[in-house]
Amino acid sequence: MASSGPPLRGVVVTLGVLVAVALGYATLRDRPAAEPEAPAAPKTAARPGGPAPRPNVRPPPPRPQTAEPATPAEPDEPELDLSKPPDSPPPSFAGRSDEVEWYRARLATARRELSAQLAARERMPKLREKAEQAVHPEVNLAEWEAAYDRLERNIERPRYKIRWYQAKLAEMGEEVD
Repeated sequence: MASSGPPLRGVVVTLGVLVAVALGYATLRDRPAAEPEAPAAPKTAARPGGPAPRPNVRPPPPRPQTAEPATPAEPDEPELDLSKPPDSPPPSFAGRSDEVEWYRARLATARRELSAQLAARERMPKLREKAEQAVHPEVNLAEWEAAYDRLERNIERPRYKIRWYQAKLAEMGEEVD
């Protein structure tokens, strides 16, 4: 003979919840609607999982595009601490030529990273236009702003690496191109 205890308990709990929800709806439906004291703000649908959109928000003006200088170093930047590499510490080297080759390879990688980030920045105006034309432009523009700020921070990292590796190679007496 099968026990009817636990399944019966689940059915009773489920029925209890359904009755409570039905009673809640019945009491709300029978209540007279209160008159609003002030005109309500226009309702806009929120995107699932995102922040509620704010009505009447003007999007920020697009950021100006600037041409990148030939050398990423700027004269007012602080002195570099060449004892602390921007990435993992270098391995031990068999000779000076291996060490120079390692730093030159890291410099080339940093330049490729910077190039990729600058290419991404060039695509940002087109992405902003898409965000403005989306179903929920307020939410999409906020996400675009966050992505743009993240991109700007990501551009600074390879710039710092380039400056550091150039300074390190110059300190070693190597010519930097």
